[in-house]
Amino acid sequence: MPLAEQKYNCLINLFQACQSVNWEEGDRNPSIELDLTSSHVGDIETLMDCSTVTACILGGRDQGTATENIENLVGQTLSLEIQLPLPKDDFAIVKNLDALLIYKKFLTRIPQHLYFIDENSSDIPASYADTVAFSNLLKMISDHHDTDDELLTCLFYDGVKVAVTVRYSASDIQELTGINELRQTFEAPRLKERIRILRSSVIKSALSSPSESSNFKHLLDNFHKIITIYEQDWNLYVSDFSLDEILDELEEKILSITDKLSAALSDLQKTMIAIPLAIIFAAPRIDTNNIQTLTNGIIVASVWIFALFTWTFFSNHKRTLKFIFDEIDGQQAFVEEKHTGVADKVKDKYKGLRERGRSQRIYRRVTGSLMWLAVIAITALFFLPQLKILKAYLTVKFFS
Repeated sequence: MPLAEQKYNCLINLFQACQSVNWEEGDRNPSIELDLTSSHVGDIETLMDCSTVTACILGGRDQGTATENIENLVGQTLSLEIQLPLPKDDFAIVKNLDALLIYKKFLTRIPQHLYFIDENSSDIPASYADTVAFSNLLKMISDHHDTDDELLTCLFYDGVKVAVTVRYSASDIQELTGINELRQTFEAPRLKERIRILRSSVIKSALSSPSESSNFKHLLDNFHKIITIYEQDWNLYVSDFSLDEILDELEEKILSITDKLSAALSDLQKTMIAIPLAIIFAAPRIDTNNIQTLTNGIIVASVWIFALFTWTFFSNHKRTLKFIFDEIDGQQAFVEEKHTGVADKVKDKYKGLRERGRSQRIYRRVTGSLMWLAVIAITALFFLPQLKILKAYLTVKFFS
């Protein structure tokens, strides 16, 4: 276990076992009352070694932080003074959420492992997760964003300039019903239009904020209103969205797949041409009078090396075709689900793309078979004397 992870686990063990926590020295310097048992010794020694336990008090006297003394104190009630490590992206142990939000980067991201001492909990509040998700959504749709000392400010321009600085406390966070569904819509087509419409909805809401400094909190408070405006404007946009525009968008995607198929076919054709050329080059150089010569051996080895390189290309081409077929299937399934009105109009085009891919697959198999047939034939010719001897031996052994 890495030392950092071990340190955090040891701290959590002590906080879960202690009788009380005192925060008089600040949010990063708690002291705990602990009835010391043998099970705690290893944790305390680890934390003393990394200077996380800074003092060990027994009966009002500091016992020091020498690890060899801890086992002698088993059965006593100790007061341990602790220096909490700075929260990091992977681990954070804090008094409460407000103590975490002091570090501005955690206004827009959540530590991978998080422990709240006051709540004795590793559960991430849904309201905190939703608020972080909303801040990142604002960053994605903003016209521009700045980060100053890890404090994010999102800028929006629509006749007026609106600045939304992501700053909040634990009392401001809210569960935002629908935030995850809203984020998922931005993985769908027409991304630019979705961003433009949501951006407009955010600006409309921000303009009613009492002050620029409270813009983010105001948007949190009015999230459901923002969603309502966005959905209304999006539905209005979709109602005016003609089938011709949908077809144009699908045509662009089909053209993109066509280009990929053409590139794959071009590479395949180059290899198909190289195979007969290689055979034509090698065949006249084979000495038919004396088969097993050094020259013939070099030719056979070269033919095998060429065949293996070609087989590697064919394997890559096979994977490329699979990716293209998966893309065709995914696009067609999306069209059938989301644009049933135009699905029949583009069905034949997707069928044509599959036929082109199948043709390439057939070309590759036929060419590969011919190549291996030629390679095996040349190899058999080279080893013909041994094959004759083997044939004679088998005939005598099994048929005489």
